[in-house]
Amino acid sequence: MTCSFLDTLTDTVFEHLVSGDIPENVRHHLETCESCRTHLAEIASLSSFAQRYLYRVVCPSPDDLALFADAPHHFSQEEQTRIQHHLDQCVECRTEYELLTEMLGLPLTLPSSMDLGTTIRTIIARLRPTSASSMSPTMALRGAALLPEGLVYETDDVLIVLDLEREHNAAFSLSGFISSKETDQLVFEGVNVHLRHNGEILQTTTIDEFDTFVFSNVPPGMYHLELELPDARILIETVEVA
Repeated sequence: MTCSFLDTLTDTVFEHLVSGDIPENVRHHLETCESCRTHLAEIASLSSFAQRYLYRVVCPSPDDLALFADAPHHFSQEEQTRIQHHLDQCVECRTEYELLTEMLGLPLTLPSSMDLGTTIRTIIARLRPTSASSMSPTMALRGAALLPEGLVYETDDVLIVLDLEREHNAAFSLSGFISSKETDQLVFEGVNVHLRHNGEILQTTTIDEFDTFVFSNVPPGMYHLELELPDARILIETVEVA
C-alpha cells in the first residue's frame, strides 16, 4: 500500500509525529491516507519498544552531564548543541541537569588539607536497570525496581548499593555499600555522606573500613544522598523512604 498523496510524508516527519505533535495539515493527511496511518503506527510501536528495552542508552554519561552543567565550554559547539537538544527532549536528563546546577550553587565545606584550587566534579549516580520481577514497594527511584540485595546505583567509576529497614518506631534505617569498579583503585574509608531533605543536610555519617555507611532514625520522605569524594561529589537523587 502506498501513500495516496503526491506530497508524501518523510520518515523524519513520522519521527516527529511519534511525539504527538501533529500539525493540522498533517492531521488531515493522516485522516485521509490509510497507508500513512499504518506506517505511523508501525514507527510508534518500534519507538515504544526501543524506549522500553534501550532505556537511556543515548543519554550523556553522568560525567559528561556534570561537566556540561559546570563548564559547557569544554565541549565543541556541535557537542553543546547535541547535548542541549537532548536535554530539551529527555525529562530524566533535564531533571538531573537541573539538580546538578542547583547543587553546584551550594557551598561545599572542604577539608583543611585540600587544595582550594582543586576542581570538584558533581556526578549523578544512576540506578542500574533491573527486571520487573525484582520490584519491591520498600524503596523507589523514578518508579524503578529494587534488587534483592538493595538498590544498585552506578557512575563511571563506582557502584553504590542502598538498603532500607524499618526500625521499631515509624522511622527507617538506611544503609549503603560503595565499591570501585576497578579493584583497589579508590579508597572510601572516611568519606562523608550527607542525607539531604529539601536541600538541607538532615544527617551526616562517614564510610567505615568496610566501605559501608548507615543512617538511623530516618523519617519517611524524599531525600538526596551526597558522597564527598576527594575530587568529586556523587549524588543519588530522589531516594524515597516510605
